[in-house]
Parts: sequence; C-alpha cells; structure tokens
Amino acid sequence: SYGVRYGPLGDPAPIAEVEPFKRIEIATALERQDPFNQSDAWRVYCKQDPSGALDAAIAADTGAVQTDRWRDVLWGIQDVGKDSEEAKIRGGALCRKAFLHLERCEDESLGRLKFALVDLYRYAHAIGVEIDDSWWDRLWSLPHSVEIDFSDVDANKDPGYELISIAINRPAGKLIEMIINRLDAKYVDQSERFRLETERRLSKAIEQNDLDGLYAMAEIARHIGRLHAFAPQLLTQTLISRLVADTPHGEALRSILVGMAPHIYRDLRVKLRDPILRGVREHRPNNDTSENVVGRVVAYVRDDLARQPNDPNRLAVGEAKEVLSDCHESLRVGAAEVMGDWLKRENERGTADLWRTEFSKIFETIWPVGKKHQTSGASISLAKLTLAAGDAFPEAWDTVRPYIKPLDQDWPHLYFLSGDESRATLDKFPSLILDMLWALLKPADRGRCHELGKILERISASEPNLKLDRRFQMLETRVLKF
Repeated sequence: SYGVRYGPLGDPAPIAEVEPFKRIEIATALERQDPFNQSDAWRVYCKQDPSGALDAAIAADTGAVQTDRWRDVLWGIQDVGKDSEEAKIRGGALCRKAFLHLERCEDESLGRLKFALVDLYRYAHAIGVEIDDSWWDRLWSLPHSVEIDFSDVDANKDPGYELISIAINRPAGKLIEMIINRLDAKYVDQSERFRLETERRLSKAIEQNDLDGLYAMAEIARHIGRLHAFAPQLLTQTLISRLVADTPHGEALRSILVGMAPHIYRDLRVKLRDPILRGVREHRPNNDTSENVVGRVVAYVRDDLARQPNDPNRLAVGEAKEVLSDCHESLRVGAAEVMGDWLKRENERGTADLWRTEFSKIFETIWPVGKKHQTSGASISLAKLTLAAGDAFPEAWDTVRPYIKPLDQDWPHLYFLSGDESRATLDKFPSLILDMLWALLKPADRGRCHELGKILERISASEPNLKLDRRFQMLETRVLKF
C-alpha cells in the first residue's frame, strides 16, 4: 500500500506496562528500534495517560533536562480539556502536581520548556486552578532559545498584522494578555495588592525594550482602551514614545493601534492623537482594517465639532485633509464608507438633520480637494454617503458631486440604488438620481450594468418626462438585456 500515514504514530502499550521510572527509557528504545512505526510512541502515551506520563517524567528526569519528553507531558496534560467538570478536576490535579515539582528545577531547564509551561499556566488559569501567582513573574523572566525577530516586513503586508500574528503565539504575548484580562468591571473591587501587582507587571512590559517587550506592547496596543478605562496612569510617556517611535517596531504598533484596537473613545483619542494620525498616514492596503483605520480620523473630526475654536486639542485647519491626502486611496474609500455607515446607524436624530449639522461639516473638513486625490475607486462610496442623508440628499449630492469620478469598469454594480433602502430617495428625487447615474456611468457607450434597467424603470415611474432626457436615453444603452 502507498496510502498516506497520519501522525502521531506509535503503540504506547509497552511504555504503560513498566514502572514509571523506566517509561522514558522504554519509549526511547521503541523509537530507536522501530522509527517508522514507533516514532511518536511517547507523545501518544502522554496524550492517552497524562498522569502516568507525568509520574514517569518526575521519576526519571527530576531536573526536567529532557526537554522534548517534558514538553510532550505538559501538552498531554492540556489535552485533558475543560469541557466537563470531571476534566477540570483531573486537569487541575495534574497542573498542581507539575508546577509543584517544576518549581525546584533550574531556570535554564525551564527556559527550554517556556512555551509549553506558559500554555500549561494559561490552561490552569482557564479551568480555575490556583497556581502560585509568583509563577507569572518567573515565566516572564525565563530565558528561551526560540525567537522570531521582527524588523523587516514585506512592504505589501500590514506590519501590525504581521506583529500581532507573532505576538499572540509568543510566551510574552500570552502572559501579558492574562494580565490585561484582569482589567474588567470587577477590577476596581479587587484588593490593592492585586491592582498594584497587575499595574507593576504591565509597567514592566511597557518599559522592557526587547522582543518580549515588543510582543507585550503589541497586545497592550490592541487593548489600550482597557488600560485607559481601568489603569489610565499606565499611559505614560514611555508608552507613548514607543507608539510614536520612528522604527519598524513603532510603525507596527501604530498599525495595531489604528487598525485593531477597540474602545478608543474621545478622551483617549486626544492622548493618542500623534500615533493615531501617523498610523493612518502609514497604513498599507490589502487588508480588512482600512475602515477601522480611517474611522479614527473621522471620529476625531467629529469630536472637534463640539470643541471651542481655540481648544488646543482640535486638529489644525486642513490637518485632516492632509492626512487623507497622504494616505492610500483605499482609506479615502473607507472614509466615505465610514461616514455613510455612521450616518445610517443614527437612530435618535434624523439623518437629514445629522447631515446638515454634522456630517456635511465632517465631509468638508476631511475630504481632499486636489484633483489627484479624486479617483473612481471612491465614487460608489461617496454616492452611498449622499443617499444616507435621507431628505437632505439634494444638499448632500450638491456637496459631494464635484468629487465623483466616472466608474472605470465595464460591468459596474449599482446594487445600492436598486434595493429597498434607496427606494424612498429615488422616488422623491428621481432627477437627482439620474444625475448620479450619469456622473457614475458616462460615457454611455461602455459596458453593461445588471441593476441599471430596474433603476431607470423606477426613475421613469416617478417622473415620466425624464425618459425624454438625453442622459436617460444614453444610459438605456448600458442596460443588460437577456
């Protein structure tokens, strides 16, 4: 047979049959005698009988020198799981026994087990097992030989995504996430000692200027809203300086900040103004965080509407336009999408009133005026923004129309005009919708559009005389007919 074999492979029965102190020896012998069939016998045994494997490791390797054997044991314990109370009790007993034994081992040996130890520590915490809190500090300070540098990211990739993808799988990232998770609604009711210890560990990570510190900072940047909410004193100059650093690490942290961090509200936006604006300018395309990124600028401009003209926290005149001019085209598309989505989601006030009092001002403040910044890529998003203004659509269209460029597509999609959401606006302002179609689709001799026929039918039903409009007649040539 030439079938594919899947691992791990091995029959652990001979290992289980002997006394604990002989099990590792038997596993080694099996691997040497039959490497094809017994290459993973020890790993299989650890999964099937983690208690027996732990006894064997303690009996035969007191100092945890045999890293590979102990690593399989620690991961075997985690395989007990947490889906049932029985599993939690069994897994908890094994965790306590493992950490009780390993606390006597040398840091050099434990450093080689750091990844597995951190995972076991997190598992113990997840199933509610009390492990001495001092283990966190010991695990944090353990040396470990396997490391990934982060300095030279492909120019076509988002450095923040690349960094966080590494950080969430590194011991430092996992450990600091455990501490960040303490920052919740119950945090203020915890003991002073608990809160001081939490903040000491976070401060240590912020000040640690090595790769572990970088991985921890990636998580801190991602959850900076929680730090601001529960431990605002941690937003020190040291933290800010790391976020504004003119280095690849600094750019990656800013990317995480603007693209992935939730709960960055008005007060925090002021404190993080510089790294936010730099992060938006630097943002690289080809990922799904663009709207999150540009939303930071839109939110800041909206905040400014409530500030006095002489408020030092206001953006300078033209600063928002400069940011959107400097960034990638995809962010300008995202800005139009964000403004339209936010306008539609407002429930307490009418969208027409919101356009007139807020969003028209936001648009005029943020949208670049230079011709080189106007591209067809943003046209659909800008058109959707004007529709979101509801009864203020005529005013919105008058404001936005100069920035609409014809779609450079042979098969454009106008689904946003053919659905129920746009029906009321189309029925009320058919001549302006025709003008929108013409702005988007001229010249009329290029390609076809599936939705166009339905839209033109609605226009003519609302205002039959528009069928005589030369633009209407030319657009009819682009209707896809079957």
